[in-house]
Amino acid sequence: MEVINGEWYMTGCREDDPSCIHSVDELAKLIRKIGFLPLFGNEISGFSVEERTVTDHWWSGDPAKDPWEWRQALARNKDIAYGKFFHKKAGYVSKKWFPVFANYRRNGYDFEALVGDELASHRAKKVMNALELDDEMRGIELLSFELKEKAGFGKGGEKNYEGVITELQMQTYLLMSNFRQKTNKNGQPYGWHIAALETPESKWGYDYIADRYKEAPEESWIKIVDQVQKCCPDADEKAIRKVMGIRYPGETATKTRKKPEPAYPMNLIKVLGIPVVSRSLSDDQMEGLAYALESIELSSREVIRAKYKDGKTYQEIADDFRIEKKRIRSIHDHAIRMLKRDNRLPYIRDGYCGWQMKLAEQENLHKEYLERSVDSLCARIGLDNAEGIRISDIGISARSRNALARQDIITLWDFLILALDNPKWIREINSFGIGSLEEFRIALKAYGIELDEEGSLK
Repeated sequence: MEVINGEWYMTGCREDDPSCIHSVDELAKLIRKIGFLPLFGNEISGFSVEERTVTDHWWSGDPAKDPWEWRQALARNKDIAYGKFFHKKAGYVSKKWFPVFANYRRNGYDFEALVGDELASHRAKKVMNALELDDEMRGIELLSFELKEKAGFGKGGEKNYEGVITELQMQTYLLMSNFRQKTNKNGQPYGWHIAALETPESKWGYDYIADRYKEAPEESWIKIVDQVQKCCPDADEKAIRKVMGIRYPGETATKTRKKPEPAYPMNLIKVLGIPVVSRSLSDDQMEGLAYALESIELSSREVIRAKYKDGKTYQEIADDFRIEKKRIRSIHDHAIRMLKRDNRLPYIRDGYCGWQMKLAEQENLHKEYLERSVDSLCARIGLDNAEGIRISDIGISARSRNALARQDIITLWDFLILALDNPKWIREINSFGIGSLEEFRIALKAYGIELDEEGSLK
């Protein structure tokens, strides 16, 4: 995929292109031939499933044509591994080439050795321990959400689960072995298909994965480069390293100088995830920010101001407030969540007046849609002049008429607008019970309007 004017575009091929892949079997054959292939376009031209498939087939949901659907079959294939193996992005590696990848990516360490040399992070150890590995790195298969829960990630637990899982796949300690749906209490599947994870050793055995350990990692790297250049002769080693390379297990990450954080309010805008189109906020956006801040609790407002406007650390704010640093973090995180809510964030993003205008426009569009829908319904049932037919004239009790009138339901037109806008309208009408609904249903039948037992339009 490539970015054009801030939008993602697929770079597929024509269906009649000689290099086009038309089925999952053709893709499996190509992976076995090349040895490894990223799913999406990258720095090496032509070296991806994306560039060898038809763009319109992606995410079509057709298992016969959709390359996104093919992942599920290939993840289960006995000769192919699927996972985030290419610059932290997904792709395939054949069984033949996986030991070469493992030897290069692991830098001579199986995971047990990595732990023994105290080079594995505590989060990585928690993930691998959750798979209940034996002495040969064989273990159970778990759906991603099951592994996350069992390893102690999530609310109140460890952070950065996705980052840890990606790193373990890049280092070839994990792969996606299957895709399954969740099941309800009756054992029935539902929802999206979710990736299941296991170790390569669980799929192919420890001895097979460790087959190239006798080689130096550099030898495996040379083989990988040579194989890529057989497929893509124009690929230089810099591009290959970008796509195929990795920071070795045990290798210290290169420290880069951090860019200075933007000043207030842009530092807060960055944390809120609002797209930035200029280096400062407009006057209207500043008014929207002030409105949003005034709508949250005073303590939250003061912590946000101290951190982002005054540039204080959590500890400095805690000292000022004379409470624990942990409590300041909690107040801060709560404030950010409040500012991100739909009733506040749009005022900052679009400006106070800007968002009010958008709301009015949306309300007018919705009103026009409801009016067209009522016109269509009236035409279908042959009801003329619904605006001129008063509720007081259709033959229902005064109690029912008054209950509707209190909600400004004066004519049949008013009622139809309400019923189309909210099928559960009866919950908004006080003193309008089962008896009122039944007499209302009977009265409306004379005009061709039918309601079900709960009051919704049929």
